Amino acid sequence: MPRQASDRAAHTQSKRANARLYVSAVLAVLLILGGAWALWRGVQGSSPDTRSATPTPLVEAAPDFTLQTLDGQAVRLSDYRGHVVLLNTWATWCPPCRAEMPDLEAYYQQHQEDGFVVLAVNSQESPDTVAAFLG
Repeated sequence: MPRQASDRAAHTQSKRANARLYVSAVLAVLLILGGAWALWRGVQGSSPDTRSATPTPLVEAAPDFTLQTLDGQAVRLSDYRGHVVLLNTWATWCPPCRAEMPDLEAYYQQHQEDGFVVLAVNSQESPDTVAAFLG
């Protein structure tokens, strides 16, 4: 008798495990179908008829500012409107700033004809210190 009870218990556990496996498989299929349906609806919703006619701007214009060059000339950011401007703040005592200068200069030399401009701003050190660094 104990053996029959043990067999029945094992059989019941096996049925429960199979039922859990079946329920899990059904849920997985439903989730996959639901995801596919949501993806399909998303593609349908992005048709040209439903898109906004006015694109959202990705870049805002920087506020204008005026600084002086080492020779005393005034430079305004707005003077370069329509160009690609890289605004680089740097210092003579900053090792990463010093390391990047040759690469920035080389890139500028290669792309200046395309309207690329580098504005290297060092507003914390004296003009003499900056001029000595630039040599």
